[in-house]
Amino acid sequence: MQLSQNDLNFYLQCLNEVLHGFTIENFETALGVSADALARENVSLREIERAARMGKPIPQVGVRPNVIKATIDELGEPEFQTRTGYKLSEAEEFLRRLSK
Repeated sequence: MQLSQNDLNFYLQCLNEVLHGFTIENFETALGVSADALARENVSLREIERAARMGKPIPQVGVRPNVIKATIDELGEPEFQTRTGYKLSEAEEFLRRLSK
């Protein structure tokens, strides 16, 4: 999926929450990836985000819907916006676009 700068920022917020904001039982089973592998993806995506802020295009990147779903499930509506900076409705719309 081709991400916009806003999409990438949103996904990075969810990644941050999953990696540092709360504990996920059976992490690898729940998310389909180990915490170490997801942390490496996070580093790579943050480098892409920094380059995008300097005007470089965002390449095609993989997004893990389970990361977003876990963040929604854990935080719930009021806390989701506080901790990610995005509305729950924006997260749900992003998931709909991913499923196309």
